[in-house]
Amino acid sequence: MNETIGDLIMEREDVFAVARSKPAIWKEKYYLVICAYKEKVFAADWTDEEKSTIQRWKWWTLDEMKSQNVDTFKPETIPDLMATILEKQKSA
Repeated sequence: MNETIGDLIMEREDVFAVARSKPAIWKEKYYLVICAYKEKVFAADWTDEEKSTIQRWKWWTLDEMKSQNVDTFKPETIPDLMATILEKQKSA
């Protein structure tokens, strides 16, 4: 996959328990990553934790994201965050 890692767009900290693990404090940083349209994702490169927690993946358009239930994405604010980023890119 050929990608460019861009700006830090969001940070959050919370307590989560995933993949039958004990609750732990997660400090997350989200970066804007630019890649080719519908770039293939090679799951063999995923970590064991990613393989055990990611049930499925797909590329989403903003309209598709906005039409889903709020709990489809983690964090739930991803569709709004993407809308803000795309709007800023249009006005730049």
